[in-house]
Amino acid sequence: MEDKKIVEQIVKDIAKSFSDAESTKNWTAETIWFDAAPYASVGVDKAKKVFERR
Repeated sequence: MEDKKIVEQIVKDIAKSFSDAESTKNWTAETIWFDAAPYASVGVDKAKKVFERR
C-alpha cells in the first residue's frame, strides 16, 4: 500500500475511534500528541489515561 493510502486509513481509523485502544493503535511508544488543551504529551500510556476520562 502506498504511503498516502496508509496515512489516510490511519486518519479515518482515528476519526471513528471510541476508545483509548482504538485511538492509539497506530502509535509508537514515543508518539508526541497534541490535544485541545494547550500542552503536548509524550507516550501512549498518558494518552490512554486522558482518553479514558472522556
